[in-house]
Amino acid sequence: MNKPDEGFWTSTLKGNNSSEWKKWAKYEGFGDISSGTILEIQKGVSMYIINTKKHFELLIKKFPYKNIYIDFVEFSKVYDALCVTKKGIKNNIDLVLWNVESTVWFNIKYLKIIKDIKI
Repeated sequence: MNKPDEGFWTSTLKGNNSSEWKKWAKYEGFGDISSGTILEIQKGVSMYIINTKKHFELLIKKFPYKNIYIDFVEFSKVYDALCVTKKGIKNNIDLVLWNVESTVWFNIKYLKIIKDIKI
């Protein structure tokens, strides 16, 4: 599977204090999520962003697991986080399980808590 089992997950805050993840969670029956935390990414983070099919293909070549999956153990030794954009999901059938734009963090030392909010 091209989605890690472990990590700290975030989703970008949009207008009206919401996110794609919050909308998806409500639609999927997780209930109405009412609070969240604003985080700030600090300088020095090493993040890989999948925005195109090519980005995904390069990642598979660099960190292959059975030649069709991402080896997240090896990936996490090089990168702090993996961000998959809405466009990245749309352009890659292999990323359909990501459901929505999100970032999985393997190293959270570059995240600074700004404040808790109602969403």
